[in-house]
Amino acid sequence: MGKLIVIASGKGGVGKTTLTANLAASLAERGKRVLAIDCDVYLKNLDIVFGMSDDHIWDSGDAFAGRCTVEDAIVHVNGKERLYLLSAPLKAPEDPDGLSEFLLKTAQQLLSENEYDYVLCDCPSGIGRGVDCFFVRGSHVIVVATPDVTSIHDAERVAAVAYENSAEVSMVVNRVRAKAIENGAAPNIDEIIDRVCVKLLGLIPEDKKTAEALNAEQLVIDTKRARSKRAYTNIAARTDGEFTELYKFW
Repeated sequence: MGKLIVIASGKGGVGKTTLTANLAASLAERGKRVLAIDCDVYLKNLDIVFGMSDDHIWDSGDAFAGRCTVEDAIVHVNGKERLYLLSAPLKAPEDPDGLSEFLLKTAQQLLSENEYDYVLCDCPSGIGRGVDCFFVRGSHVIVVATPDVTSIHDAERVAAVAYENSAEVSMVVNRVRAKAIENGAAPNIDEIIDRVCVKLLGLIPEDKKTAEALNAEQLVIDTKRARSKRAYTNIAARTDGEFTELYKFW
């Protein structure tokens, strides 16, 4: 049976969706069959990051309402073998919590049927029923944070809620600036780990190529001279059970 990976964050704008897309693509490049689900039923973005905003007819809202099947709504990501996408609706449904629970059940069913090796759920930021329902036993919750006090504070709360629901929890710290840490202008990584109290899955450096990739609607791992590309492939390897050292870029 495959693995359910839940990408969460306490604070918005920390790079959660970017991590979801690039981790999913990196896992697919490792030969895994991967489905990425946009679980932010209010503010969908995952299709944009994949460059697929105009390449799907149906979405999860249509499947939830019975206008199509889940299989109809799942599309193959252009140029990526073994990588698939289930987009969130453009307009929030009347029952957003019901849609969130539907997406969880869909992910679990597809995994139980061995349709995918990994299903990645890109959740909304924060906590609440639309997020917490994904924190289930057997899931791997990756909490995304940036090295600032507000993000760390919120990540600590999300990790605690995930633990309460018996999920496996790890953390990715994004937009790390080595010089800021060395100069004392940002918390060091050990301080962040001690505060959030979860194992560290990966570090992603600050990378101006990330914004370029997003604006071009392409993946960071497909962007030339992106210094964070190696970070995503390292996180994918560690997620996939490979014993490899944490990628350090300073």
